[in-house]
Amino acid sequence: MPSGHTAAAVAPAWPLAGEFCAVPAVTVALERVQSGAHYPSDVATGADVGLASAWLTLHTPGLLLRHRLRSGLSW
Repeated sequence: MPSGHTAAAVAPAWPLAGEFCAVPAVTVALERVQSGAHYPSDVATGADVGLASAWLTLHTPGLLLRHRLRSGLSW
């Protein structure tokens, strides 16, 4: 199972927040492994899920708008 704690820690709402959250996110990931709650692969997968979620959250509106404009769909 991916680490939900790590996924949440690496998925900031704003890109600038990601820079400030890097150290706490790594701390959360290390704590999950040290406490025995997750394997390192769980934490790495959780980080991937969190980063992918943040990317999709930031880019989906633009991708949808571009798709609507290309296909000539109206609102």
